[in-house]
Amino acid sequence: MRLRVRNTGDVVDEYRFEPVGQVAPWTTVEPQTLRLYPGTTGTVELTFAPPRTSDAVAGPNPYAVRITPTEHPDAV
Repeated sequence: MRLRVRNTGDVVDEYRFEPVGQVAPWTTVEPQTLRLYPGTTGTVELTFAPPRTSDAVAGPNPYAVRITPTEHPDAV
């Protein structure tokens, strides 16, 4: 899955991506950080790899990605 992020601020900022929720251990984000100039857009790729064990429950599995800007970390 692709996730697009746009820097709507007026300074260059770096964004850190962190999967959260019950599927976080099965999720990778590439790249884990993205540096964007003002007004530009970047893309990260989310990959889900559930284990082939009974730990992976069939059906909907909610997930989220926390995006933390380094210039304004309290904006999360």
